Amino acid sequence: MRLITIAELLANDAADIPTLTTVIELAVAEGATSFPVSDT
Repeated sequence: MRLITIAELLANDAADIPTLTTVIELAVAEGATSFPVSDT
């Protein structure tokens, strides 16, 4: 696992996945600026 910033996620094509976008929106709503993702 590693921390990825929201800016990094938005720069990735993965940000187009609706469920991931929802996770990002929830994290932003809670004030998160980074969160763990699996590093595979």
